[in-house]
Amino acid sequence: MDQVRLADAGRLALDLESAFADIERAAQVAADLVQAAQAILSAGAQHTTLSAVLGTLAVVLATINVVGGFLVTNRMLQMFKPSRRELPDRQVK
Repeated sequence: MDQVRLADAGRLALDLESAFADIERAAQVAADLVQAAQAILSAGAQHTTLSAVLGTLAVVLATINVVGGFLVTNRMLQMFKPSRRELPDRQVK
């Protein structure tokens, strides 16, 4: 029985590690999009409508990406949290 619990704990640790790696990658993509938007908006004296639209779109998409990443992370952490009904009354031996 203890071996099953240790295996589950190891799998949970790996799942959380991969989830945090995905979040880190999403944050990096969002940061790259924000930098690209800043570069487009400040690229020389010639500001066109296209550059303003693309820059604004990049900032909006980056914001959605970051907020969505936090929402997904919270949802995943809630999935791993046991509910009060599932907690058995066990005593440590």
